[in-house]
Amino acid sequence: MNEEFVSIIRARLPFLTDEEPLLPDANLTDLGLDSLRTVSLLLDLEDALAISLPDSVVGDPETFSTPQRLWQAVDEVRANS
Repeated sequence: MNEEFVSIIRARLPFLTDEEPLLPDANLTDLGLDSLRTVSLLLDLEDALAISLPDSVVGDPETFSTPQRLWQAVDEVRANS
């Protein structure tokens, strides 16, 4: 996970304080990622990283379960671009 990615995610997690690290296996739902924030996060990531996550990835609830899972999806799309 790179700094830009972490910064984008942190902006959408209301229950994660500035002092807390974003752990790769953190449960994003527990940190406040709801459906509306998920859509905003998706748009933010696609814009900032110049990618488009396919519907199969976006539609998989596991994609947005942890930062590591989301990073794997993003990284795979970037590698195949």
